[in-house]
Amino acid sequence: MSRERQKARAAREVARQVEVEQAARKRQRATRRQAVVPKLPARTRRRRYGALPARVRYQVVVSFLVVQAVGWYFLPGTGARLSLAVLTAACLAVLVITRRSY
Repeated sequence: MSRERQKARAAREVARQVEVEQAARKRQRATRRQAVVPKLPARTRRRRYGALPARVRYQVVVSFLVVQAVGWYFLPGTGARLSLAVLTAACLAVLVITRRSY
């Protein structure tokens, strides 16, 4: 084997030795850290009941406003308009609550 190849091999061995030592120190540090810090229970991310993505929320708001605009334009009297608003809000609440979350 030539001297250049021997030098390159020795350099690789030294580099590998350094990597092994660093990995060992890292494992020791991790085990010490785990021993000191108690493990917290894993928190799973769940949606709250009735929470909707932003796009669906916007669709619900726009549909509510469209129904209200049409109702206020075509229905005579304030009582009918307010009852339409309450009925529409109730229907949208039922849609939101019974919506499946995927």
